[in-house]
Amino acid sequence: MNQIVKKQILINGYNLRGYPVGIANVVINFINQISKCDEFEIEVVVFPDIPDCITSRIDKSNNLKITKIGCLNPFIWLFYYFNKYVNQKKPSLLWSPTPILPLLIDRKIKKIVTIHDFVSTDFRDTMTLKGRLVTTLVEKKTIKTANLIWTVSNYTKQRLLELYPEINSKTIVVGSAPDSYFKKIAFEDKNYFLKKNGIDKDFILFVGSLEPRKNLKFLLEVFKQLHCDISYQLVVVGARKWGTTDIKYIVEQDGFPREDVIFLNFISEEELRFLYNIASCYVSTSLNEGFGLPQAEAMKCECPVVTAHNSAMVEVVGGAGITVEGWDKTAWTDAIKLAIANKEEIVKKQNKKIEKYSWDEVSKDIINAIKEI
Repeated sequence: MNQIVKKQILINGYNLRGYPVGIANVVINFINQISKCDEFEIEVVVFPDIPDCITSRIDKSNNLKITKIGCLNPFIWLFYYFNKYVNQKKPSLLWSPTPILPLLIDRKIKKIVTIHDFVSTDFRDTMTLKGRLVTTLVEKKTIKTANLIWTVSNYTKQRLLELYPEINSKTIVVGSAPDSYFKKIAFEDKNYFLKKNGIDKDFILFVGSLEPRKNLKFLLEVFKQLHCDISYQLVVVGARKWGTTDIKYIVEQDGFPREDVIFLNFISEEELRFLYNIASCYVSTSLNEGFGLPQAEAMKCECPVVTAHNSAMVEVVGGAGITVEGWDKTAWTDAIKLAIANKEEIVKKQNKKIEKYSWDEVSKDIINAIKEI
């Protein structure tokens, strides 16, 4: 009887070095999906200090192993230790959850690359000097030489084809989804959490890193105007990332309702799900999103969504939640008030649309494409 030779897939765990947010959530969810396939042997290569909040969420299976290598410096880890390890292992396939791979990876190793957005091109001025340098050096080559490209939305796919009309990959698969943990729940009294964080009113929720592209400055200006009509709080969940946002200057202006704006840094998944569940609405004034993961998470938790009418947010939210064109503050305050007043109707539409965004469904096309390589 012939022994079945399993396809070896090595995964770049660069994004698994901190809290499980954003891209890390996508990586974890797809690892858990692909490790269900018996015909694959999965190895996730990570930093030596990978946190328990990451490893505890990765399903343990017989065909999955986690390998810790290298040092704690991200640049040295990726371009020296990871590069060296991949070339020694020579896996059947290498999956990078972002289009950033070392230049010296053996050309014979077939590569799968996931593209979440094109911030490096469309919002380059908002990036750090190191970020611009790294993407300049490796992003174009990684994208052009990939054997399979996975984009998280049709919007990102279209942007890929505009920027890279000639790519090696003959197949582009599309899809992403929020973590299944985010859903409508019947929860016990959580007054201790609200009280601890100064939340004592109905509130509007924003979730995302505090970088210029998220356009939080405009959201704060909208909230100032909205606060004149309804006495709500604004809860901002997100860590500082890069760039100048003028947030402090706006909040400290005379007449700004700073007592009703609450900034939370990192909170647990349990606390975030709780906030989505009880928020009056979720609002994002982002200038661009490759998918819109917080919007999808909010929809899963039956929180009405108000978001900008641009990029992939139209794709994910349009026709269900409320999308707002342009940057007229009155239009935004009206949209938020409309979402709050019509929560039940909006949630029904969102529930219907968000059904297709599940990892069970999204992973099918991606895994089938991987099998064809």
